[in-house]
Amino acid sequence: MSRLKPLFLIAGGSSRDPKRTVSMMARVLHECDRKKPRVAYLGVANGDSTPFFLSMRALLQSAGAGEVSMVRLANAEADVAAAKRAIEAADV
Repeated sequence: MSRLKPLFLIAGGSSRDPKRTVSMMARVLHECDRKKPRVAYLGVANGDSTPFFLSMRALLQSAGAGEVSMVRLANAEADVAAAKRAIEAADV
């Protein structure tokens, strides 16, 4: 049986305090028990905004993430199979 991966849902917050955000993300990433965990980022709440993703990716990588991939699901024509593969390939 495969090991269940951790799932962390982060919503809202304040962009005025990036150090606090990075600190929280670092605690989350530490739970993965990987040096540079691969992160699947789902930005459905912001409509899969690329600029927002790029900002979040920078914060996640500052917190210790390795590869951060954007899993696009906000569009009605989203490729659900590709999204599933991306999530399965990620550590968190």
